[in-house]
Amino acid sequence: VFDINVDTYRNKYVINQKGGTLEFINTDNREILKMTHFSGSFKEFNNFTNIELATQSDQKLVMQDQFLTVNGFKNLYVGRDYDNVIRGDLYRKIGNLNYTPHLQYKELLRGLADLKQLFETKRTNALKKGFISLTSPFQSKSGKNAACPVCADSQDFYWKINNIFVYAGTGETTSLINSPWSNMGLPAVIPFAIGIPATSGKFPGVGTIFGQTCPACKGSGISPSSQDGDFIEDPRKQQIAKYISDNMDNFTNLEKQMGVGGSEIINITKNKIETIGMDINDLPSTRIDKVGKISVNAVIVHPQGVFNCQQPSPVVEYVHVDDLPGGTYTQTIGNRYNLMVGAGGINFKSYGPVNVSGTITNIAGQQVNIASENEVCIDGGQKLQLIADIVNIKQRYNQQVVIDSNLGVARNMVVGGGAHIEGELTVNHITAPTEIQETNRTIVTGQTNNASPKIIGYNALVTGETIGYVPQGTYVGTYTCNDCVIVVETQADLPVCASMTGRTGGNPAPVYTTTTAGQIPDPDNVIMYGHSHTFKNLPLTLKRDNDAVRTIAMDLNNESGNRVAPQPTINSKK
Repeated sequence: VFDINVDTYRNKYVINQKGGTLEFINTDNREILKMTHFSGSFKEFNNFTNIELATQSDQKLVMQDQFLTVNGFKNLYVGRDYDNVIRGDLYRKIGNLNYTPHLQYKELLRGLADLKQLFETKRTNALKKGFISLTSPFQSKSGKNAACPVCADSQDFYWKINNIFVYAGTGETTSLINSPWSNMGLPAVIPFAIGIPATSGKFPGVGTIFGQTCPACKGSGISPSSQDGDFIEDPRKQQIAKYISDNMDNFTNLEKQMGVGGSEIINITKNKIETIGMDINDLPSTRIDKVGKISVNAVIVHPQGVFNCQQPSPVVEYVHVDDLPGGTYTQTIGNRYNLMVGAGGINFKSYGPVNVSGTITNIAGQQVNIASENEVCIDGGQKLQLIADIVNIKQRYNQQVVIDSNLGVARNMVVGGGAHIEGELTVNHITAPTEIQETNRTIVTGQTNNASPKIIGYNALVTGETIGYVPQGTYVGTYTCNDCVIVVETQADLPVCASMTGRTGGNPAPVYTTTTAGQIPDPDNVIMYGHSHTFKNLPLTLKRDNDAVRTIAMDLNNESGNRVAPQPTINSKK
């Protein structure tokens, strides 16, 4: 029978002094060396651990190097503050630093990424820019693009307006046909402009628009974009799950080679403050010439023409900044970087440049403000799109907003003020209020037709003598015609009235253009009264030349940005 009291050696030796105690325990399997101080502090060495107690402070000074190797776990608990002063560098390495399994793991993931980068359909070919794959190297195109959205049948309709001139009857057709005028080749009806209502249509043909090569598809009739195309589905997208399953063991083995751990987890109850560098590097990082650039700021109307005005603006350039001996914080994060901040917000401030880049960079918020003291440049690459419920572009001082290229408006345009167009203005229809205008007074001469003799007047009778010709400007006398009193002064003023009587009585003899049908009368043998016409037209203010038009349009150059009112009606012919 085993008896521990008989089989186990027991021994204890104690050296006891006022300043402390040195204790040796020699018992089998329980060997202990313990040093105890008068204050109660002690240090114990046993078979399983070292135990140390400092009832007050604990200080250690190492004049040279110190090396500490812990093959198991290490736990450090600090009841109050922890002040770590390092005058040299601090190196902290976490995890297995063997690079090879990480590289192999990445190559396995690359094969999976190539499958994920495939489009669902074979809509394009592989594309690479530098070392960055824009599409999967497995990507290939199989199928066809859609029809051209501009010239093919699927495109938006266009408005077709085509006012034509036709001959329409006026109710005088019979009288005109039966009149002698029909013998002169005059039309039996009078021409009128007939407006055809605007209709919608589609461009005829494929690859052409109104007989011209389509600018979108260059005449092929096929859309240059893969949008809405008919492409076959890529079956390799279904291989993602199989790829993961086939390489699961490889992933597991490589993770084993990476070792246990490798992460750093920090939980901070209150605040964390890091100061890197002894001083802020506020050396200049840019150089600015306040008038270093000049560009178009307005299109100005001048009495002699229209020109692009330019205005200087600052030019801002990089300046190389030398680093201070300390103050650089570098983080290289191989996978992803997640940052979650509460309602207090995030502040990024720098004395130098700030660069943010990514394949797809998203900035979102209830309100996004972008401001600059000198210049903001937005380069949209191949496409720049602005979408909002309200889109408002405003120049700070209500001056011009310059569009330094052609401007196309797909739908409607409304201008609250005036507009000046220096080049050609073409429109298919104008709707405007009516303005009654009057032509200038005109005297027309003519020639009677020779179908039959025509009476053009009567000879004046003076004391029974027939006067066959009255010289221009000759005063003839006063003749009575019914109840009218007519003063006949010239041949052109002779009244055409068969009942007119002269001063001496009797009817005057008629005067004919010709006495025989078919004879050609003299040109300009008929002079009409001077006359004008009123007609409806657009509200117009016509100027004598182009410079006068530009002088009026110069009001559009006003720097206040106020609307320019229409010109008042001052023409006496309106």
